Amino acid sequence: MFTRKVMFPVLLATAAGAPYLLMEEGGISSLTQQVTGVFSDSDSTAGVPQSPYTPVGLTREVPSEYGYGARAQHPQLATADWLAGPPVRELNEVIRFDIPPSWVTSRWPRVTTTLSETGMEGLRVPVVTGTQTDDLAGSLTYYFDAQHRVQRLTFEGYTGDDRRLAALVMRDFGLQREASLHAGLYAAWWNATPTSVLRVARAPVISSATPHAQLQVFLELNRPGMRYGLSPVAHDILLRDRSSQRW
Repeated sequence: MFTRKVMFPVLLATAAGAPYLLMEEGGISSLTQQVTGVFSDSDSTAGVPQSPYTPVGLTREVPSEYGYGARAQHPQLATADWLAGPPVRELNEVIRFDIPPSWVTSRWPRVTTTLSETGMEGLRVPVVTGTQTDDLAGSLTYYFDAQHRVQRLTFEGYTGDDRRLAALVMRDFGLQREASLHAGLYAAWWNATPTSVLRVARAPVISSATPHAQLQVFLELNRPGMRYGLSPVAHDILLRDRSSQRW
């Protein structure tokens, strides 16, 4: 059995490689098998009803690095920590819209190009911000338009304390807390439509041995204006939460 002292360095070092391993064929299945024996003490997970709904008018579904509800995954457990790039001292060093693609490719040693709906290209990188409980470990994706401007930013991963991240998105991006059954739900709105969202859900299995991975984070920030709006992934997550009366 892994001890707390051993587990978190492994979690941080290996979360960095999750975006790449999950993109390989069969990666999700392999990930589930590896994680089950380490993190789970039972086969039961609390799920949110799944919906086949696809938002009308969007030409391509954006893939998500992590599942939600019964499909939720912990970060992959067998990759190198060098993928995370230079240390991140403050969250606003990487959660920002004022950077070009060259900044991303020069800062991280490995960057994955991802697809989005028509008109944007994503650059996905691993992020590990530190070893405190309010640090983050997961994958960060910048979506650029044809003018090489960031139009959308997403983060998917884990933390043990979401208050520092929540304070950042409320202060710098105008999100406000919503009433929810989740550990935290924050949104920015335009014309009665959500445009950005931070969703903090409790992990399917909460263990004192992994205090830094007790909260599952989904963050999507969109540049003000409705040119793109929420991605299909974010739209579907909110739709499932609304249909299950979680907010």
